[in-house]
Amino acid sequence: MNYDYYSEARKLAALIQPFSDESAKKVLSALTDGATATEILMMLRWHIQSFLEEQIGSDESRSLARALIGKIDAAIGPS
Repeated sequence: MNYDYYSEARKLAALIQPFSDESAKKVLSALTDGATATEILMMLRWHIQSFLEEQIGSDESRSLARALIGKIDAAIGPS
């Protein structure tokens, strides 16, 4: 089964929203603002990492954020 980055990103945005509406909007914007799949994943990773650095959110949101970053890293490989 393929990993659904978009679905997981939307789920993460919903979990983040109560803690930071701005971070949630940035995660969602990455899904529409990128021109290529790689660009979307890179933007998504950037915004998720920024969220984690804020040290806010629930355990569930932080766990999903780390998992999504891991999946993105595996997909785009070393930069």
